[in-house]
Amino acid sequence: MTSMTPVERRLRALFIMAWISRWAFALMITHWLIIASAWLLDAPLDWSADYIAIIVVLTAFAAASALSYLARDPRFVERMRAGPASILSHSMWILWAAVASKVGGIYLFVEGFEKAGYWAMGLGLAVIVCELSAFIGNIWIEATRTMGNQPS
Repeated sequence: MTSMTPVERRLRALFIMAWISRWAFALMITHWLIIASAWLLDAPLDWSADYIAIIVVLTAFAAASALSYLARDPRFVERMRAGPASILSHSMWILWAAVASKVGGIYLFVEGFEKAGYWAMGLGLAVIVCELSAFIGNIWIEATRTMGNQPS
């Protein structure tokens, strides 16, 4: 395997952040679906927090193994070298959903469902942090690329 340039290392870090953000977003949606099913079944809402904890552990291993496989996949490497814009195309919608999850988590916490509220707020915060860092990093990488291509 050839050594990577500093820009390629930054791009790989941005892809990992975008990947983690998508994983946390999927967990956030799953958590809210479990909460909805708990409301429909008249089950305690903290039941949903116990199940999302199990899902987080199981999918963390799956996401890590998928990411390690994708890091060696030639199509993924070419996509990474092209830039992370294709992965971050829906960033604003995901950020809005994460903010809504934070607000919903605060509501759940205030209503007395501490565990479910903590998970909703925590997953929302994870999505916001990862998505914003990947989004801002993408803008920074593209800015440095275009500045390097300017005639002097």
